[in-house]
Amino acid sequence: MAMTGASATVAVSSSSCARFACHYPGRTSSGAGPTSSSIPTPSLTVEVQKSSSQQPQQRKKDLADQVHALSSSVSWQVRSSQKQRREKSSEHEETTHQSSILTSRRSQNQQRGKTLANQLYPLSEEFLEVPPPARSSVSPTRKRARDSTRQNRLKPSSQGPVANKVIELLADASEEELVSILDSEVSFLTSKDLVIILNAQTQWQRALLFFDWAKSKSFPMNSFVYNVMLKIMRKAEKWEYANSLVKEMKENNVALDNVTYSTIISFALRCHKQDEALHWFSRMQEAGCPPDSVTYSAVIEILAKSGRMQEAVDLCARMQEEISPWDWIVYSLLMKLHAMQHEFDQMWDVYRDMQAAGVVPNVVTYNALISLLGNAGRSIQVSRLFNDMLNNGLKPSPVTLSLMFRTFAKTRDIEEAFKLYEKTKEEGWLVDTVVYNSLLNLCAQMGRVKDGERVYNELLESKVCKPDDWTWRTLVDMYVKGGVFEEARRITKEMVNQGRSIDLPVYMNLIQGYGKMKDFQSVLLLMNDIRLAKVPYDHMLAGALLSVFISCEEAGAEEREALLNQIGLVYPNLKVVIDNLYAKKVSLAKMKRDMRNMLNGAAEDCRKPLCNLLMELCWVKQLARQAHDLLSIGLTFGLYSDLQVRSPVEWCLRLRTLSFGAARTALYGWISSIKAAFQSETNELPFEFSIEVGLGTQSFPDDSVPVMGTVILQLLQEMRSPFKETRDGCLTASIADVKDWILAMKDSKVPDIASVVI
Repeated sequence: MAMTGASATVAVSSSSCARFACHYPGRTSSGAGPTSSSIPTPSLTVEVQKSSSQQPQQRKKDLADQVHALSSSVSWQVRSSQKQRREKSSEHEETTHQSSILTSRRSQNQQRGKTLANQLYPLSEEFLEVPPPARSSVSPTRKRARDSTRQNRLKPSSQGPVANKVIELLADASEEELVSILDSEVSFLTSKDLVIILNAQTQWQRALLFFDWAKSKSFPMNSFVYNVMLKIMRKAEKWEYANSLVKEMKENNVALDNVTYSTIISFALRCHKQDEALHWFSRMQEAGCPPDSVTYSAVIEILAKSGRMQEAVDLCARMQEEISPWDWIVYSLLMKLHAMQHEFDQMWDVYRDMQAAGVVPNVVTYNALISLLGNAGRSIQVSRLFNDMLNNGLKPSPVTLSLMFRTFAKTRDIEEAFKLYEKTKEEGWLVDTVVYNSLLNLCAQMGRVKDGERVYNELLESKVCKPDDWTWRTLVDMYVKGGVFEEARRITKEMVNQGRSIDLPVYMNLIQGYGKMKDFQSVLLLMNDIRLAKVPYDHMLAGALLSVFISCEEAGAEEREALLNQIGLVYPNLKVVIDNLYAKKVSLAKMKRDMRNMLNGAAEDCRKPLCNLLMELCWVKQLARQAHDLLSIGLTFGLYSDLQVRSPVEWCLRLRTLSFGAARTALYGWISSIKAAFQSETNELPFEFSIEVGLGTQSFPDDSVPVMGTVILQLLQEMRSPFKETRDGCLTASIADVKDWILAMKDSKVPDIASVVI
């Protein structure tokens, strides 16, 4: 039965589940997923059901165990492969060994089904080394062709020269005269000719015109021809032709092979139609066509990204059974599954197994791995990947270099970044503007103005690369964070004079920079520049002005009033909430109503930052009760659903994405929750409590702005808490220490915030 839309599911064989138990000793089928009896073998549309009694934590653990089981099987395969290679090398000479490997690989390719390259291989043998045809005499009485460039009418033939001449005709003729020229010059073409001609077309419109003409002449059409036509439409992302081509194949009794299905699936993915891809993968299974590793990888990644991890893991197990030996695509897929579950150590183990198996990734695969590990901040492993790529004789692409610089930016390792930059120049590796911008962005984050100016000057001296809008925006950011505000202002004016597009983030960088320097008059002048440039306002600009307003206590009353009016011009609903905070008596009901209006009117990605800033304003103005009210309202609106994570092992409070005021408010509320849990006999307490405060990086060159970890640790010390920094960016305490602290809380300085419980 075919499946359509989002309801499409992936087939899971009973043997794939048994394989988990084989490679993961001591695990039963109930722990690894559905039992074999729960999966009917004839059906290809089995949904993996979650037991109502199974908890989310156990579910996640089972998925992690299953992915780990796949990794274990990789190691088993690697050891078996190495043993076989040693036995063969001792029994046969080198030449015999090479021949056996080639024969084995060819037989494996035949078992997995022919790819498009396999189908075209006989054509290459037939046409690439064709001897030139013998020169034939032409009777002087024979009528000449109507054009000197077309001297002979093309005769029926399946040889390459006929196809080559048609390709020349198609290249010279315009679309208006193409059909008439083909009618007069071509009498017959074989399916092989059609494949060669279509493959040579660079424009999908011309290919479609020739394809329709060939059909009108009733030339023989087979799956080779339709597969090439699907490939052409895939490249042009013309999904509307996919179903019509398949319909024609059925009407003409042309069988859909594994290449057809694989092409349609990749076609759907390129057009961002994931449901269609799953639908055609189901039909591929029903037709009994074996998918290749590329098709498996694409479908498994769709399932994993859509949250259907169990189906992804099960399908990965099935791929493991059907594809052997594993290629770099299979290994890359397994590493992606580990990365999606944040299991980077296991991901690295799979990479080492791939090396041991003798599978060498290409540059694209290396880039994907560098991106996954770089986003996790694993700079040491990223550097090892980069060195392995060089040792395998591969040159880094501009994408590789930009990913390396972004990794160094994440870990703020500017020294290693410039070592790589110097090596890039020495080796003469290809770079582009994105590479320069990535390194320039690192200089901006670190406030390294001199280094950034050197990179920018070398970009200007480059004969290949030129600065783009991102370059200029990064320069403004660099000068702001470096404290060189006048230079940042000059760059902005130069962008205007050159007619470059200046978006709001450029102005917001300047506004926040001047706010840090307490230069409120420059902030007001910038707002005037924004109006003159006719840059549209958004709610993030209102947030930038609010952050400046929070720091303007030392400014005069006139400047504070001017800043508040600017906030009102950008977002009136935000000014209403600020006025409520300053009012002497405002009911909680009115506060909730005005907050609801403000949040509903703001963009979704601006709601939490605005609420954070309002709590910051409350603490600056010593309005603690209003801060707690705002936190309560934010929890009600679901802005802080990820603020706390509870498990039987640990309760964790996440403060990394909050402002100082919001973090302080959340900390007091969390302590109230812990206190209430100790007083209640029904709550189960964890073994450990932790607070995530981040690594505490500094964006500005001076130390005037404290980091989150310093502020929170100081607050906890004032309350005589047992929390201590035990790992990077995290404060922890055991349940015994927290219990003693809670019992002695009468003598501590914890504010009375029992009404705010997280």
